[in-house]
Amino acid sequence: WTLLNDFHHSGSVVVHPPQVTAIAIIFMTFQIYGIQLTDLDAWTTTLHAAATKDVVWNVMAEILDVYDQEDTFKHLSP
Repeated sequence: WTLLNDFHHSGSVVVHPPQVTAIAIIFMTFQIYGIQLTDLDAWTTTLHAAATKDVVWNVMAEILDVYDQEDTFKHLSP
């Protein structure tokens, strides 16, 4: 939930289909918890045809970019 919520600070959240964003967040969660997938491309495209490995990695990079820009959002905090 936190990854998705934080991704909404980026305009990129509306660029990708919500299914692809969800798959990227699920995969990031797998990475955080050390869960290995043997064939990422087969797994992601089974869930959504547009979610190729490259697309999912690009969305994950955009999600991580939000955290690189965290200092620009600090003025929004109470």
